[in-house]
Amino acid sequence: MEKLDCLLIGYTGNNIEFERQRLAAVADKVIDIENPFNLAIAYLGTYLSKLNISYKYVTSFDDELSIINEILTTQEVSVVAISTTFCINLDMLRNMAKVIKEINPDVKIVFGGHFIAARIKQLDDNGCKVLFKKVGGDILINSFYGEDILGEIILAIKSGYGLEEIDNIFYRDKNGIHITKSYYPEYEINNFNINWELFADNMGRYIPIRTNVSCMSKCNYCTYSQNAGKYKEYDIEKLEKELCQIKKIGKTNVIEFIDSTFNVPVHRFKEILRMMIRNNFNFEWHSFLRCQFLDEESVNLMKQSGCKAVHLGFESGNQEML
Repeated sequence: MEKLDCLLIGYTGNNIEFERQRLAAVADKVIDIENPFNLAIAYLGTYLSKLNISYKYVTSFDDELSIINEILTTQEVSVVAISTTFCINLDMLRNMAKVIKEINPDVKIVFGGHFIAARIKQLDDNGCKVLFKKVGGDILINSFYGEDILGEIILAIKSGYGLEEIDNIFYRDKNGIHITKSYYPEYEINNFNINWELFADNMGRYIPIRTNVSCMSKCNYCTYSQNAGKYKEYDIEKLEKELCQIKKIGKTNVIEFIDSTFNVPVHRFKEILRMMIRNNFNFEWHSFLRCQFLDEESVNLMKQSGCKAVHLGFESGNQEML
């Protein structure tokens, strides 16, 4: 039986076949839709490849359950790593753990991502142990960015070493649930690029891209900047390289910039747009935007670089409430 170090599983919350049928019934015609490529899988897979860790991936648990079943029954898989970024309740995690353990009870299940990290941050140690028991699995990553921690976990399991020396994790063994040293180091975004060529076979029309982490604003009603840590920018040269890879692969025509506010700071926003125009990418793109930071030059550059829509977070029309 072939050995595989890790199976990466993304979660979208969507069942594409169900959505196709639902939309076809409403529109009275077949509507072709697809899930965007899971960005967590792209970051994790790229990092694991640098460590020479063997892996396969599925981008959507619900849509690719037959593939998960085939991999877990035909290959000797050490670790299943599940991104929880798009999960909205603990039942989703518990169900995924249950399904995977029914297929292969010996595989180690690791949960990581923003959803589980945010829950851990809200609880004390006893609360986290209760959380662990509720969701199932074998290891929880206590970090909003877990590429390097997942790498440490897999290498430790492959080598037969214990997990007690790995920071920011919860793990279960025959002696119970253990909590290792917890701290929140700054995430160095420029150390974690994406090699899109690794995922060329499964890329589609729509790709999410991140050019920074966290948010420069510290709005009282939003916990994003508290959870995501210090605001950091991805080098534009590295961003250009990724977009060139996506263009060369030739399957994608829509880019979604998922930064909390793409057009801040303004000078960097314009530099990115000029870079896109210079490369003649011909992508349509969407993003989150703050309209008070727009000027005529920005809007012209947006049009030339392929912008088709923006999401505006007005939050409230009441200045006192803001």
